[in-house]
Amino acid sequence: MYFDILRKAVRHDRQQTGSMFFPTFGEIESVLRASIQPGDLVLTVGAGDVYKIGEDLVSSGK
Repeated sequence: MYFDILRKAVRHDRQQTGSMFFPTFGEIESVLRASIQPGDLVLTVGAGDVYKIGEDLVSSGK
């Protein structure tokens, strides 16, 4: 339910903010791996185990 509300809000505002919504960490990591470059700073902010996204990116070398 909450994902659906958030997804609709992001979709509505995407053109103005460039925001994106991904329901799984795997999808987030895939998009980040394809778009981040050496020297980029990636911040993961949220509740729970969102820090694992950064750990996975670092452990994989990107």
